[in-house]
Amino acid sequence: MSFFYDNKILPQNNKSFIFNFLTYFEELTDATEDYGIAAALSLLSYASRELVVYAGCEYYPNLYLLLLGGSYSMRKSETITIAIKILSRTSMKDEIISLNATSEKIFDILSKEKNHGIAFASEFAGILKGFNKDYNSGAKELISEIWDSPPYTLKRELKSGTTQIDPYPYLCIFGASSISFFRESVKDSDLASGFLNRFQIVAVTRAKEKFYSLFDRKRDSKKELALSEDLESIKDFIKSSPKKIMEVSKEAEEIFRQHEKESELPSSDDNENSNNLFKRSVINSLKISMLYAIAEKRMVIQKEDMERAFNLVNLWKQSAEKITTNIGMDNREQKRFNLLTNIEGTIIAFPGITRNDLYRKIGAGRCSSYELSNFLKDLIEQGKIEIKKVQGKNRMGTAYYPTK
Repeated sequence: MSFFYDNKILPQNNKSFIFNFLTYFEELTDATEDYGIAAALSLLSYASRELVVYAGCEYYPNLYLLLLGGSYSMRKSETITIAIKILSRTSMKDEIISLNATSEKIFDILSKEKNHGIAFASEFAGILKGFNKDYNSGAKELISEIWDSPPYTLKRELKSGTTQIDPYPYLCIFGASSISFFRESVKDSDLASGFLNRFQIVAVTRAKEKFYSLFDRKRDSKKELALSEDLESIKDFIKSSPKKIMEVSKEAEEIFRQHEKESELPSSDDNENSNNLFKRSVINSLKISMLYAIAEKRMVIQKEDMERAFNLVNLWKQSAEKITTNIGMDNREQKRFNLLTNIEGTIIAFPGITRNDLYRKIGAGRCSSYELSNFLKDLIEQGKIEIKKVQGKNRMGTAYYPTK
């Protein structure tokens, strides 16, 4: 099995849950490896809820992961379904909760579920829109607070009476959204308040590495069960550890210090919203380094774990920056940006697409033929796509490709 990513991001080691998960993931779907790595991390994140690392204060490896992609063919929802199937064969299967609810209901669920849970959301932007409704005020604040696993009791007056969530609540979120719907749903306050920057955004803007027909899917119940048992064994390994404390080697700590210092330097990007979105990248890198280590049942973060974590997060950050620029623009600008993003995403998903097919896929009513020509011209001038002559059935034609 050959992977898109090398050892700088993906441990080439069959003792690692991440490596073994991705090996099966590659057989099962043509989704990009980024999504597969994110799925593995989301499962490890929840299985590791008793794990802690001390770096000035307590940090837990709970992650809020959000997949962003252009179209159905990117297999965002399919990725989430694969993760759910693995988890559903473990003792954690009954700990899945829904975020498609009011803040009061979410609070009530966590108070009854012994302060922990994992949420899957195949269209997170829709949930985000729901959080912005007047009747649902407080949902984003609650989810933001729980990300920090605070060491105190959270109390709230509900219709049923006073309800509380015990200290050190633990929530993991694995969601997905189309790029355009995500941009339409985000408000400036989501960034300024610190809600959205708690999420590790996994944005894919390159073409898929491969294509599978529906008939190519190779679901293997035995391999699925083996991954579930491995995940369960990791949970048990942590539980049997006397202190449940993840140590950090001196080499790994030095790498963290270096990246932490660099993150404090002034940004050359004057887009405040974009900068706010990545403010917690360093902390997410620390959490992911914990998961790289525990994936091999190690209680020490080594140099390689920390390097891979920062390599991965920085890579995801660079991809996310391409599609989160100017979040919060006015409606007219937003509509134009969404169309450009949709056109580029469709060309990435379908390299070699003709103009007529592109027009149909983005929805002929969304822009005129003249506007499409201008959008394509802009993308070519920006170096994001290229046009090539291709041989049709009867004559030469043109087709659009993403740039390498």
